[in-house]
This record gives sequence, C-alpha cells and structure tokens, in this order.
Amino acid sequence: MPNVAPAVIRDRSPPLMMLGITYALPFNAGLLAISPLFAAGSFPVPSSTAAQIAAFFRANGGPLTITSALQFGSAIPLGLYTASVANRLRFLGVRAAGVNIALFGGWTTAGLMLLATSDVGNGVGRFDS
Repeated sequence: MPNVAPAVIRDRSPPLMMLGITYALPFNAGLLAISPLFAAGSFPVPSSTAAQIAAFFRANGGPLTITSALQFGSAIPLGLYTASVANRLRFLGVRAAGVNIALFGGWTTAGLMLLATSDVGNGVGRFDS
C-alpha cells in the first residue's frame, strides 16, 4: 500500500506583507507631500489661530489634495489587511474576542480614513476665495 501524504489545508488570504506595503507606501507618501520639504510652512498645530490655519490651507491646496488622495487610496488596503489578519487568526484556531475587536477597529479606522480624506479633499477648494 503506497504512502499517501495527508492533505495540507492552507489559508487562501492574500500575503500580509504585500497588503502592509500597499497600505504603508501611499500613506507615508501622503505625509511627505505636506511636509515642510514640499509644502509652504509647517502644518498648523491645534493651538494655531483660525487665520493661520486658513492661510496654510490656502497656500498648500495642491499638496493637501495629493495627501488626501494618497491617504484615501491607502484606506482600502488597510481594510483588506485587517480582514486578512482576522481570517488568518481564525484559520490558526484563535477563538479570542480580540480577533473581532481588531477586525472592528481596523474597519472603523479604514472607514473613517475614507470619510476624513474625502472631506479634506473637498474642503481645500473652500479656501480659494
């Protein structure tokens, strides 16, 4: 009787490294676009006056739009990464509540990133008066 190897069950989720890089590159490129290296002045701090904030947004409409677009695009790979990690943990037999908590947190973060970056992208035009 020939030796038959047992069937190997593999997780079919996408590679986590690929999703992580696909998220991190556009997100960090977006941060670089509004850095003092490319933008006029530094990003306003919470203690800045309304006039300083409006002046920054008026002067940096282009870099802010690029930042918004790149970070909007990075939210989708973040949601996929979250789902893949949760799926992988379930595949490995983890039954803790932390998997569902992480899944909720990751999807909430991705959704709020989509909402916030679309708002910034639309709001840049309001300062061009």
